[in-house]
Amino acid sequence: MRNLIRPGDALIFHVIKRGSKKLGGKFVGVFKTASTWFREEKPLWPDEVREGKVKYPWRIRLEPVKLGTAAPRELIPELTFIENKKNHLVELI
Repeated sequence: MRNLIRPGDALIFHVIKRGSKKLGGKFVGVFKTASTWFREEKPLWPDEVREGKVKYPWRIRLEPVKLGTAAPRELIPELTFIENKKNHLVELI
C-alpha cells in the first residue's frame, strides 16, 4: 500500500456492512493524502490502545475533501475507475 499511495492522491473511504448498522455498506468520505508515509510508535486504534502496543505503525496524514454518506449503487455508475459495475465490491478492496 505504501508503494501505491502518494501525497496528493484521493482516497474514498467505504465502510463494510459487518459491524456498522448506520454507516455499513456506504461511502463515508473523500480524503486527500497530505504527507508521505511515516512510522508511529504510539497506539492509535482501539485494539492498539486496549493491548498497549502498535500493530499498524505506518501512517499518512489526510485532509478531508468531502464528508458525508452515499450508497455505492448511487455513485458506481459515475465512478470511472470502477470497470465492473455489476460486481463493484471486488474493485473496492
